[in-house]
Amino acid sequence: MSRCCWAFTFSASYAFLVIGVTVMVSQLYAELGDFSSALLVQRLEETAVGAAVAAAVVLAVLPLHASRVARVALRGYLAAMASLLRHAYAALGGAEDAALVQGDTRALNAAYYALASTIQSMRPVQAVGQSERAGTAVAAAAAARHYALNLIRDIPPAAAPDLDTAALLDQGCQTLQASLTALQSAVADPHATTYTRSASLFDLVEQRLAPQGSNGHMAHLALRDLRLIDGALAELAGALGMDITSYDTGPAGDPAPSAAPPDASPEPASSESAAAEGGEPDR
Repeated sequence: MSRCCWAFTFSASYAFLVIGVTVMVSQLYAELGDFSSALLVQRLEETAVGAAVAAAVVLAVLPLHASRVARVALRGYLAAMASLLRHAYAALGGAEDAALVQGDTRALNAAYYALASTIQSMRPVQAVGQSERAGTAVAAAAAARHYALNLIRDIPPAAAPDLDTAALLDQGCQTLQASLTALQSAVADPHATTYTRSASLFDLVEQRLAPQGSNGHMAHLALRDLRLIDGALAELAGALGMDITSYDTGPAGDPAPSAAPPDASPEPASSESAAAEGGEPDR
């Protein structure tokens, strides 16, 4: 009868399965003539030891495994972000239709949800400092995703800037893309990696587009989104322990050569740092 109970409850309830196995083992010992009260106590002690070992394994082994899963999920998220931004750069420069990046949007959403669910499952068993860093990383990833989705909506149609402005825009996009590559490398080892801010370059592009009338005004929101994406990714880089430097300030604090054309006024570093602190409100 116990075997029938075991077979019937196998797919219904694990608790009933355990009860059925225990009853079956007890009946087996009774049939063999070895059944005693001491055997029941021994069985209880063995079950308690097994439960303690299982709890120790869950606390000591599975969080390490989950951390590896989280690193893989973060690399997937950063790869999806890099792909979306590559197509967004082309659309912003007038070389590609913004509607073609919808596939990248779905991939970014899927990668973000995988990252968020993985880190959320790790936080109950993490130390306080690790949990705080994980929360900061998820918040930064959520902000970057939000601004990236805004960027896709804000790209103006047929926005083709002049050659000098396009070159400056390409420089900013390449800087942001290189920083994303550094972020992906820092997931495995954050030491000796630097995230270079590109917000000041996008600010220079916006200044050059401003006198061009309606076309420059339409590109304003897209450039603002790129600055905010750069700020969110810089916060993620900080959570990973990377060094962070502005494009117009060298790693040692020395000013770097200005990216502005010779006849343009130099861009103050304070405008870039304001973008880093989230000075512009979210839409």
